[in-house]
Amino acid sequence: MATIRKLRGKYQAIIRRSGYPQQSKTFPTKKLAEMWARDVEYKIDNGIFADLSAAKKTTYADLMDIYLKEVTANRPTKHAIDVERTIINRIRREHRYLCALTVDKLTPEHFEVYHDERLSTPSPYKKNDDGSPAMIAARAIFF
Repeated sequence: MATIRKLRGKYQAIIRRSGYPQQSKTFPTKKLAEMWARDVEYKIDNGIFADLSAAKKTTYADLMDIYLKEVTANRPTKHAIDVERTIINRIRREHRYLCALTVDKLTPEHFEVYHDERLSTPSPYKKNDDGSPAMIAARAIFF
């Protein structure tokens, strides 16, 4: 059962369940707080609850840092490491809006915009190829 309390003129819903992180959110009306609490409790009870607290704190740039440390660093050749590092640094430099987004806000549409921008920029090496780490990650997550 959720706890609803009045806090500075607003209503805060707090849900504490054993085995789950505490969830809380503030609403302008008590009815909205109760509706949110019922929805979260329903998801917990039916096993479809997803804790997004880490996703709300992690940016896409953070994910690329993890990728560099855990995947790129283990590539067999220095050339492969340098190529991936260069691609990721270019993404950070040219697509700051994408890197600043938190993971919970990322959608396939963000990667479609990135893809379209990338394809509209001529490449002296390859035509219509987008095997970059950003698109590989997007395909793994959304497609």
